[in-house]
Amino acid sequence: MNKRDQMRELARVESEKNGVFTFLSWMICISLFVVTEKGWVSAETVLLIGQFAGLFAIKKSWKKETIQLKYLTNRDAKRHIHLMSIFNFLTFPILLILMFGWITKQIETPYFIGLMVTGGVISVIGHKWYERYMVRLDENYVTERELKEEQKWGSA
Repeated sequence: MNKRDQMRELARVESEKNGVFTFLSWMICISLFVVTEKGWVSAETVLLIGQFAGLFAIKKSWKKETIQLKYLTNRDAKRHIHLMSIFNFLTFPILLILMFGWITKQIETPYFIGLMVTGGVISVIGHKWYERYMVRLDENYVTERELKEEQKWGSA
């Protein structure tokens, strides 16, 4: 069990294409916008549908976590991987709520854009810090940059 085998497995999971799912997700978003504007569906129903739409991304995240847990040796690193997956799962409904509030004009556009930009910057910086910390905890942790480099050159 080495880092190269882990990269191969992660690259396989990353290469799974979900073109049909992406198309259907956009169609659901457009139809939810129309249905919400007409007043045919409640906010709770929209959030429930959005949570179900996110299950495929959560499944992919779960597969990646399972692969990483198999190869990591440090107990703290394994715990942090699991906590990050839970955190990612819990942030998805917050994004749905913000999007729904913006679509239904409950949140003003400048406020929404400010929240999204701020959240995106915090997310990117936080992910970089998280990866640096994980590399220090366990040398078997594969960063996103390493995985993309391996996919690019095809040596994994």
